Amino acid sequence: MKWYTVRWNRSSYVQKELCTDGIHTRFILLDNSYFTLTINDLRESDTKFYCCVNVPNNAGFCWSSRTELYAAGTVAVSDKLL
Repeated sequence: MKWYTVRWNRSSYVQKELCTDGIHTRFILLDNSYFTLTINDLRESDTKFYCCVNVPNNAGFCWSSRTELYAAGTVAVSDKLL
């Protein structure tokens, strides 16, 4: 199983293998059945469609199994007790 990004390009789907650097993005396999994609330091440029499949070069299948990640705005964290 691998993670890919997938997009619609006017007349066909385009599937691209997601490269990980171990810092910004990484994959984790849990219990031999759960494939987790972790994105640290989430950026608006990470807004994409993602899929995790074991069928390379089948962008249509990847599209049908896609998950959309939409990253926008900012997140504020406070350690104040209310």
